[in-house]
Amino acid sequence: MESDLLIPIGQRMREVRRAHGITQEVLAEKLSVTPKHISHTECGTSSLSLSNLIDFCNIFNCSLDYIILGKKDSIISKLPNRIVDIIY
Repeated sequence: MESDLLIPIGQRMREVRRAHGITQEVLAEKLSVTPKHISHTECGTSSLSLSNLIDFCNIFNCSLDYIILGKKDSIISKLPNRIVDIIY
């Protein structure tokens, strides 16, 4: 993927991970990758495999549509942004 696609994906992943108070090291262990790979993914210079992206979404109970496309769940999208930010 081109970096202009990877950067927002990485930013959303970082946002979700930080919202759950999980370090890159802990996430890397859960996904069986290196912390450096998580760092590169969040910076948009690398990407996770589809399998790892799905695992990421399962770990954090978030939508793959949100991580990849930035689309929030239809019910959540109807809530005020302030409340959505708290949820994520």
